[in-house]
Amino acid sequence: MKKLFENWRKHLNEAEYVPGHDRYNHPGPPKPEPEDTGRADDYDEELEAEDKKARAIAQKYGLEASADYASDDKLAILVRTPDYDYVGFHSAEEFKKMMKTLAAEGLSGDEMHQEMVRRQEEYIRDPGEY
Repeated sequence: MKKLFENWRKHLNEAEYVPGHDRYNHPGPPKPEPEDTGRADDYDEELEAEDKKARAIAQKYGLEASADYASDDKLAILVRTPDYDYVGFHSAEEFKKMMKTLAAEGLSGDEMHQEMVRRQEEYIRDPGEY
């Protein structure tokens, strides 16, 4: 048994390592081809316009916002509060409407930001209510 183990160890030590060479010659998974997102230039213009609107609204209320495409290729606005809470909207208009509603209720500053986050969490739990 000892001799068998020594031969096996010797074989492993003598095996030459070649970088980039698959020792076991496995084909591996196929490499994915780059996806065509199908987005045309008009989508980029739409994204830029929404981003500009969202940033202007956010700046007015002491927030940070940016527009981008979500994983489902739909436009999304991501808003960050000073407390590093994140809230998502489907458009700059939806974001603007929320902020005007909160301002009309007499909220400002941290109260407004906390209420916005609270409403977003409620919406996530029960979207049918809104």
